[in-house]
Amino acid sequence: MSAPKFLVLPWILVGVFGTLWVTKGSPAVPEGRVLDDTPRIVQSLREIGFLQTAELNLSDAFQYGTQREPEGVVAAIPGMESLVRATTRNSVWVQANGKVTAGIDLSKATIRIDRDAVHVRLPRLQIQPAEVDLKLIDDKKGLFWKDDEILLKAIREARVRFNSSVQDLDIEKTAFASAQTSIRRLLSNVTAKRLIIE
Repeated sequence: MSAPKFLVLPWILVGVFGTLWVTKGSPAVPEGRVLDDTPRIVQSLREIGFLQTAELNLSDAFQYGTQREPEGVVAAIPGMESLVRATTRNSVWVQANGKVTAGIDLSKATIRIDRDAVHVRLPRLQIQPAEVDLKLIDDKKGLFWKDDEILLKAIREARVRFNSSVQDLDIEKTAFASAQTSIRRLLSNVTAKRLIIE
């Protein structure tokens, strides 16, 4: 079987970096309080918002079917269950193509800047619902019942299959590593400090 832009900066960080004054004759900025790189780093991450770091293109061809079940007193008649199912059976053969993307919401990242390094702690990876494009190959309608929503149901089935495949392929590890690389590349342009991204 196959298958959004803002950065909320903690108030404590604003308190630490927003109340620094540099006056004539003042001593060097103490360790743990670095003012110069902070606005650029924060702005850089704020402009990103949701960072997509991985995409999987998936394809699957499968048969999907629906049928009615006997109700009331009819269900108690011997042999009626199989008869109702057989005469109301709808089925389709479909080719499903789609993609699953994963990324990180940098609005939830936490940032700590000291004298020598920038520490960025990333939030949990988000895997977006699969996008599905369905092509009908063949269909068969029931003798006494036509399911007008069978293609919509087949799309939902394809989405379940694709999301299951993503779990098997361990997209999280790849997406997280890609996020670290992308953020490191971005921040290296706005600060010379050592970058610790986790």
